[in-house]
Amino acid sequence: MFGSLYLGRLFGIQIRVSWVFLPLFAILLMSAAQSGLVSLFLLAAVLGCVLLHELGHALAAQRYGLEVQEIKFWLLGGVAQMSRIPEDPKVEGVIALAGPAVNLLLALLTLPLFLLGAAGNLSPTATHLVDVFLAVNLALGLFNLLPAFPMDGGRLLRAAFATRMNWLTATELAVRTGRWVALALALFGIFAWQGGLFLLPIIALYVWWQGTLELNAVRMRHGVHPLAALFGQAMPGAFPGGQDSPFGFPRAEPEPTRAEEVQPRREPSAPTEPGARGVARRPAAIDVGEVPRGGLTQAQIDALERFPGRLRRGGDATP
Repeated sequence: MFGSLYLGRLFGIQIRVSWVFLPLFAILLMSAAQSGLVSLFLLAAVLGCVLLHELGHALAAQRYGLEVQEIKFWLLGGVAQMSRIPEDPKVEGVIALAGPAVNLLLALLTLPLFLLGAAGNLSPTATHLVDVFLAVNLALGLFNLLPAFPMDGGRLLRAAFATRMNWLTATELAVRTGRWVALALALFGIFAWQGGLFLLPIIALYVWWQGTLELNAVRMRHGVHPLAALFGQAMPGAFPGGQDSPFGFPRAEPEPTRAEEVQPRREPSAPTEPGARGVARRPAAIDVGEVPRGGLTQAQIDALERFPGRLRRGGDATP
């Protein structure tokens, strides 16, 4: 939306920084530079952990032959943008789990150094760096596993739901669950404002808004109106002239009256000669001798087109 700055490529994937993030990054960089090399290292480590997290998603997606357009840093971290994600629970589950798995693996590899530092076998500076690196990876790994769609945990939840129900219903349940989690995050962030968790309400808004956008996209792909929960799957009469929605949503068709119902034709048991009588019968409720004013209905026309035999006039005793 606001454009981005190109940084380079990794594994064929563009790495970009949003222009919106650049002022914040400049402030963090200047603050870290004033604090010394340790702060600069920590800033680089945090950004590196975020990048590795998104690379986990991207490489897992490439493993399934999906196109990863870019990895972008922005105000709330990073995001791997893909052209599409198939409606497959296994594929989405693996891709969603890959990011947190990278951070938890890094935390596990850091654990021996953490134990050495806790035992006093490392310098205070090294111990501090190890502690922060471990904490950052644990936070990234565990926080993203919260069941707040479209975060990683929310996508895992949708994948689990989709093994038992259709994709649209699974998405609706995952989004509904994510909204409750987002509300809890917002309230916690408000009450813990002085504890440095002021970003939680912003993250909660992102979860709510982005989850709603993705739910609407899934509904559109499945031919359901985005406001289906309020107005039903289709909105008859909402568009002039009874036409279908300009967005491609199906228009609700009226139920046929009894006079319009057409019984399915019966296949003849054996081929008959042209003009043969007593086998092919005209469709029920259609009398070609008494065509109503305004013509036949579309259902009657379709039945006539499928009818293989001869027609008879109403009142004709001949079958």
